[in-house]
Order: sequence, then structure tokens, then C-alpha cells
Amino acid sequence: MFSAQTNDQELTMPRTDHAHRPAESIALRRAYETSSLTHASLAEATGMSVGSVRIALAGARYRQGKLVVVRPNDETLATLAAVLGIDPEELSVLGRGPAAQLMEIAEATPVSSDAPVAIAARASLAMQVLAAFSDGELHRELERRASQLRRQCPRLPPKALSSDPTPP
Repeated sequence: MFSAQTNDQELTMPRTDHAHRPAESIALRRAYETSSLTHASLAEATGMSVGSVRIALAGARYRQGKLVVVRPNDETLATLAAVLGIDPEELSVLGRGPAAQLMEIAEATPVSSDAPVAIAARASLAMQVLAAFSDGELHRELERRASQLRRQCPRLPPKALSSDPTPP
């Protein structure tokens, strides 16, 4: 959906020099480190790829074996900042007014600011719970529930309650 594209500002820097990272990536990284999110859960909450999240948080990527400074585009920055709880004013102070404006527009939409984080947290918890069971155990539980629903709703077509993972 979004990508960690540049704003035509790429600088080659030595592998060990992280002092030239964009200020907005440093702010993202700081907020990320105080959150309880993983790269994967942040990616899920924002609809971005894990790679795009990592690049935006690092403010750098490798191109042809060289570490290159990369500034996240406005959409990427606004999306990550919103989920991580960074104030639009902070982005303005960092010289990223357009990203701050995108956040302000999004804030005008009545959605809980915790929703993306809560969704990612629930998905992460569900994956942890499901990982505790074998495929056979999960399949048997699905069959048990389907059988129970068949008894409760006898008019449902058999395919509607199939545990086959392929859609009918």
C-alpha cells in the first residue's frame, strides 16, 4: 500500500555512520522503541510491508552495497507517526509539514487513535495462541464447531460449514 520512497534526497554514507539519518526517522525510531510493537505488528497496523517499516525507522537502506540515507515519503511518515503516537506538530518542527497535514486530515476522521495498535496487538496474540496448537488439534476443533452449528442451524448448506480452507 505504502512504500518508503525518498523525496529525491539520497546521500551515500559510510556503513557505520548513522549520525546523518533523517530527524523524522530518528523520531519514528524513538517512538517505536517505546511502543510494545514489533516490526511485523507495526507493518500490519499501517498496511505497509515489514521492509518499508524497517527502512523508514532506520532512515537508510542499502543500494549496491552502500548504505544510503532515505527520507520516508509523506504518506509513509504520516501513517507511521499516527500509529506510533507522534504529534503532527513534531513533524512540522522537523520540516515535514505536508506529512503533518496528512495526519491532521486523518485525525479529523473519527477513529480511535489506539485502533491500529489494538488491531495489531490482537492479531499478534491470536497468532501466539494458534501457534500453541497442532494442525490436527485446530482441525478437530473446527470440525467440532461445525458439527455444533449444523445441529443448531440445520438449514445451512453443508458447504457453508466445511472446514476445508479453500472457499466454496
